[in-house]
Amino acid sequence: MEPLGRKFVKCSRERTWVQRLCYAMLALLAIAGSSTANAAGLILNEVSQGTSGSKEFYEFVVVGNAANPTASINLNGWIIDDNNGDWGGGGTGIGTAPGYSRFDTTTNAALCSALSSVVPGSIIVVYNDADPNLNIPADDLSDTNNDGVYIIPARSDCIRSCAGPPSSSDPSYSACTTAATPSYSRLALRNGGDAAQARDPSGVLFHGFAYGDIDPPIPANSFLVGTTSSTGQSMLFSCGDWFDGGNFSRVSAVNDTPGAANNPANVLFVQNIAAGVFDYGNPSAAANCAAAPQLALTKVADDDTLRVAGDTIIYTYTVTNTGGVIVRDITIDDVHNGSGPAPVPQDEALLTDVAPFGDSTDAAMNGSWDVLAPGDSVTFTGTYTVTPDDILNLQS
Repeated sequence: MEPLGRKFVKCSRERTWVQRLCYAMLALLAIAGSSTANAAGLILNEVSQGTSGSKEFYEFVVVGNAANPTASINLNGWIIDDNNGDWGGGGTGIGTAPGYSRFDTTTNAALCSALSSVVPGSIIVVYNDADPNLNIPADDLSDTNNDGVYIIPARSDCIRSCAGPPSSSDPSYSACTTAATPSYSRLALRNGGDAAQARDPSGVLFHGFAYGDIDPPIPANSFLVGTTSSTGQSMLFSCGDWFDGGNFSRVSAVNDTPGAANNPANVLFVQNIAAGVFDYGNPSAAANCAAAPQLALTKVADDDTLRVAGDTIIYTYTVTNTGGVIVRDITIDDVHNGSGPAPVPQDEALLTDVAPFGDSTDAAMNGSWDVLAPGDSVTFTGTYTVTPDDILNLQS
């Protein structure tokens, strides 16, 4: 039988929960409360006018839902646009550039197919490559470096330009069966007032906001981010409910951050979305903007040499809180690969207690550690009795 090596585990959290760890033959189980799910899709995380010219970009974060918070999302057909006329009332034409753009994963699948399976917590930047913002990182249309960031030129094969509608007289969306000449102009933002938005492939508004001199009416679940010109500014999200305009702010475009989180709170937002611990049923919950718990787990056997049937192997499991918040009710479930009954990790004991001392506690030795503070470690032990079948399997 062999000992297991090291694995770092990001663990989900609720106010009351039981947490199980997973590595190879270990399974992770988090018990969480129920909530009403928002749909999965794209939200605007930062929209920049750039410091000069048309150095604009749209930055999105991929969000999941409560039912399956870490399931990947197919962005093919998702719509990016400025004001289509729904802000300020159809027909006003304020900020309405004719046409729009869609994500396209099929025309050049070799280049763009990664966008058909994007995990929540990913950041996607679409920028004006005809007048690029100097802060834009190098193009990365398929997340080749696995950092969860996609940098996409607006005129690339992954963005399909559509002639329209919408137009100044028609806010609806065409099927875009025939692509128009690639151009960022369909997304260009008016300094004095405009809107930015993401829509699902059917044209239903998923997330958007307006700014400047855009008058009511505005679509449901949207808002204004200031009523003055946005020249030389970026509009950015922090954390919490992305339908609450109070969670957006305007800063100088000198400080824009395409392809990166906007501020410390936004870092936590992106991390919690990616870890699957964001509470979609209550997006304003304080825990959504708090550090996500992280645990590290090792499993070591007392002897990894070939045994005989009837021998007992003692496993030691060490759990360390590597995050910045307290983790509660920790249990380990070792699925194991032996033919006999799996080890039952128990006899928990504090191994490491870093300052402040005494903040990791356990009321009773029952196979569950009650409170594990940041930096502290606990151990569990479990035993396994080698069977004749184990010996045969190892020798075959």
